[in-house]
Formats: sequence, C-alpha cells, structure tokens
Amino acid sequence: MKIINKIQQSGIVGAGGAGFPTHVKAKASAEIVIANGAECEPLIHKDYELMVNFADEIVRGMELVMESTSAAKGYFGIKSKNSNAIESVKKQIRNNAIEITELGDFYPSGDEYELVYSATKRSIPPAGIPLDVGCVVNNVETFYNISKAAEDIPVTEKFVSVVGAVKKPSSFFIPIGTTFRELLKVAGGASVDDFGMFVGGVMMGNLTFDLDEVVIKTTTGLIVLPREHYLIKRKNQPEQNWMRIGKSACDQCTYCTEFCPRYLLGYDVQPHKVMRSLQFTKTGSHVWNQMAELCCSCGLCTLYACPEDLY
Repeated sequence: MKIINKIQQSGIVGAGGAGFPTHVKAKASAEIVIANGAECEPLIHKDYELMVNFADEIVRGMELVMESTSAAKGYFGIKSKNSNAIESVKKQIRNNAIEITELGDFYPSGDEYELVYSATKRSIPPAGIPLDVGCVVNNVETFYNISKAAEDIPVTEKFVSVVGAVKKPSSFFIPIGTTFRELLKVAGGASVDDFGMFVGGVMMGNLTFDLDEVVIKTTTGLIVLPREHYLIKRKNQPEQNWMRIGKSACDQCTYCTEFCPRYLLGYDVQPHKVMRSLQFTKTGSHVWNQMAELCCSCGLCTLYACPEDLY
C-alpha cells in the first residue's frame, strides 16, 4: 500500500494545531519539505522532547514525505538554542538532501510564513500556502506519526505538554479522548485549587475551565494558571469590553504594527489601522476583513507590543 493511503487510513492530521489532513500534503508535488520544530509557544516543549527522544522516527517520516512529493530538498527548522534536539536529529540524518536550518530564539519563528522564508528565502504570496512556493510544511510530531503509519500504526495517542501550576510539569503520550481531568492527574494534579487552562499555549491557545474537555489530535499542551492570573482575567473579558476600551484608549503609537511578524516580512498587515477604524465603526470590520487572511494570530500586538494593554 502506498504511504499516502497509509497516512489517510491512519487518520493523520497536522499535529501542530492546524489539523490539516496530512495525506493531502503528502500527495502534492513539491520541491522542498520542511519539518517545523520551532515550537515557539512559551512553556510548551513537546516537540523538543520528541526530537531528542524520537529523532529516528521523525527523520524517517520526513524521508517518506520527500519521496511521496518528489521533493529534492528537506529542511529541519529548529531553534539554535535547542542544541540537544539539533544533535539528536543530526545523528539520524542519512540523506544529504536533508539539512538543519537553525532558527533564532524569537517568537513566532514557527509561523509557516516565517519558517518558509527562514529556510528557503521564498515568500509565500499573501493569503497563500507554502505549496505556492513549492514547499510542504509539517510539524515534527506529524512526521513521527507518518513513520508509524508506514508500520500500519494509526494515530490513537497524542504527545502533549502539561505545564504551569501543576505538581509534575511534563510531556508524555496520552490516548486521544482523555479528559483534561485525567490529563492533570498524570501531571500530578493542579497545584492550586481554582484555575483555568490554556489549551495549546498562552499566546495562541484557547482558555477553558472545563475539565471534561478531551485531548484531540491537535492538542499540543495544557498550561494551567491560577484563575486570578493576569492572562486568564484578560482573556476572559467579554468581547464588547475589548472594543469599547479600544475605541477610547488607542493612541496610534503603531507599536502593534512595528512588532507584527507578517508586517516585518512585507505583508500588508497593520493592526494600528484596525484600531483606528474602531473609532469610526462598531467593530472595525471593514479594515480588519482586508487583513484577516494575512494575520497569523500570534498575539504579539496585544500581549507584548501595546503599551495601553489593548486587545
């Protein structure tokens, strides 16, 4: 059976969070295959642990996708600070066509547009995908799952990080469908009584208080924080509050635009103009809709750049 069919039958989707069906990427025609091991969400470290401990499977999965897409070149995007992961992957590379692209320690180095440019110096067209410039990008865990699919092992587990206010912060495999309640028990339980959980990270993840939610194929991690933590109180505000405060408080300093990774790559994403439009409309949707397809939702504009702490 062809590896493309095995990938589909194994139920593999993007493990980094987007969840795009992997067999669709595997049957494309590409020049370059890129493994995304940047893992730039603060505190999440499951990709790092995978690269250190399962580099052989990850490299094998990458080779299978290079073969299925007829790609002549492969790149591993790994932050240079993660030297253990780099050395582990290097030891398993048997193909001269595969090399490691060492990334800077910045956020969001794992954004597809950023990663493709760092590895190839090719710019994805606005609102485009990596395939538009001859590239296929997968998370390192996705490549791990592909190597298992070649052995007819389907995706029934997820590798996740559970960190923050827990007694035993760690990364481990857990069956898909496990409740967050059980997930926390594996990490020793919460170290505080009243808490919230960011699913996938504090920058781009979703906030939940529901312990009966379950691990799915795109769950990367759980960050547990006290309910009174600044980030939880901020994220838990009604959307109307964000708009009302934004209308009255934005001073048009343009820091949000100056820090925007997509803007710095040359794309027309200017968050300060969205905030400006809030002063004249109810939602700012007219300007925002023009830029929404280019925004990577990294959160830098709101959680880092804005001196007024606007959302």
